[in-house]
Amino acid sequence: MITKRNLLSSYYRNNSGLLILTFLFGFFNSIAGLAISFFTGKYYQLVFHTSSPRGELVDRLLMNISDLTVFLVAFTVLIVFKALFIFLEKYSAGKAGELFSKNLREQLFETQMMFSLETYDEKSPGKYLLRYSGDLSAVQRYVLNGVIRFGIDLVFLAAAFALLAMINFSLTLLLFGSFLFFFGMTFFINRKIRRVSVKRRNSRSELLAFVSSRLHGFLTVKIFNREIIEQKKFEKNSGMLYESGIHYYKTVAFVRSIYAVFLYGLLGGMFYYAYFLKTNYLVEFPAHQLIIFMMVFIMLLPAFRRILAVNMIWQNGNISFNKLLKILNNKPEQNTASSAIQIENGHIEFDSIHFSYPGATEIYHGLDLSIPENSITAICGAQGSGKSTLFKLLLGLYAPSAGEIRIDGQPIHKINPSGIRKNITLVSDETPLIGRTVFETISYSRKESKRESADRILQELGFSIDGVNETILDYPVKDGGKNLSGGQRKLLHLARALLTNKKIILLDEPFHGLDLKSKSVVCDMLLELKRDHTIVIATGDEMPLNLPDRVFELSSEQFSLMQNSR
Repeated sequence: MITKRNLLSSYYRNNSGLLILTFLFGFFNSIAGLAISFFTGKYYQLVFHTSSPRGELVDRLLMNISDLTVFLVAFTVLIVFKALFIFLEKYSAGKAGELFSKNLREQLFETQMMFSLETYDEKSPGKYLLRYSGDLSAVQRYVLNGVIRFGIDLVFLAAAFALLAMINFSLTLLLFGSFLFFFGMTFFINRKIRRVSVKRRNSRSELLAFVSSRLHGFLTVKIFNREIIEQKKFEKNSGMLYESGIHYYKTVAFVRSIYAVFLYGLLGGMFYYAYFLKTNYLVEFPAHQLIIFMMVFIMLLPAFRRILAVNMIWQNGNISFNKLLKILNNKPEQNTASSAIQIENGHIEFDSIHFSYPGATEIYHGLDLSIPENSITAICGAQGSGKSTLFKLLLGLYAPSAGEIRIDGQPIHKINPSGIRKNITLVSDETPLIGRTVFETISYSRKESKRESADRILQELGFSIDGVNETILDYPVKDGGKNLSGGQRKLLHLARALLTNKKIILLDEPFHGLDLKSKSVVCDMLLELKRDHTIVIATGDEMPLNLPDRVFELSSEQFSLMQNSR
């Protein structure tokens, strides 16, 4: 099982050198900023020949500078180092964060590609998309600000507390104790923020899923004049997101205001502490110590603020980690079976198959079907009778609840699904075209050696585009073929399947959208292919009488097969 600890520890091991450098650059950058503040006091001391607590601190901790020229050289060097450490810290931290996001999103995508179809169908695409935007950003901030920057600030504060203790131990102890108390208090306050954050993130996820579905169905919205209806639905969901966002920011604003009260309250506490000593114990708090203490404390305020706010980063990061881990720990498609399969004939058998989708009526109840090799078999039936489902079972996308499917006598449940699909190809409108050009959509290997075969198959199918005289393989295909006609897309689906040259060819509504000439061409090609291929056609439309060798009709009411043979 993948856990947050596994992900982070693996990342730290593989990038330990970069992380150590980032940590050192950040620490030296903070120290350089503190040193610049002290050097300004030293300048005041050298130019005006008066005492300066910060200047004296430079003498005690760094170097005893008495010459202005030496000071200016040292100050220039310090500025150069500060600029260098800023660059190195920001660059290395950015690189570290990008590496973590890169590794995680690649692992996330790989996991999603290994999902079974049943697992994928549990969520809408919009919710998967969110994982690549908001959640990856949140976990990247977790690593950068919640781990790396937090670690740098902790070490920097430890060094600063040691410096403050040299100035006044009792006041440092009071400051340290107050800081620990308030940090613990904010930890519990942020539990409230976590609940609000989860609600807000869920609202964002639902809105993104809504937008994704409506953009995919844009043509439907336009044709059925649903613009106003969908706008009202969107505004309702958007309003819910707005309300959860307002609640979130109200809670965050309250916590941030508490931070300000604490930080500047500590400064006031130091004033009160000095006054208390003088009033009650007649102890004069050394003025130069108090000034140095306050100056150092003011320089530490950004680090204090980041550490106190880190709980928020942890909370949001943990929410996103939990969502990503749910995906990463989803069971992949079963690949434990043997990957070897020898399909020589392509004889297909469905033996007493039972199947239903989750929460739906049973589609098959004891389905028996035998499809001979080197033949064209038509599976006919009305919509909803289970024609497409038959193909998904044969491809191993779904598993029957009972019964057995065999190819050449080999039960497919004992075979790795990827091994099955190396021998079976599918033509279906449910499998969108993927690629930027005609060649990319029909040839996944995209090797130059495939271009000749791809061009030949397209010519045999009679695929053409008006006005294109040069090679049609480089013609752009936009968004799954929206710039092509339905018939052109269908021919590309066919070309993609035929180019794989697999033993079993499954065709789901292959003639839908084709003109008479294209139908005739496809029929002739299928009759030629059946010499050494098993071809199965699922259709609810009429087909040429001379095409199928056998016709099976699925009865949606009886879930049985009625066999007709030529």
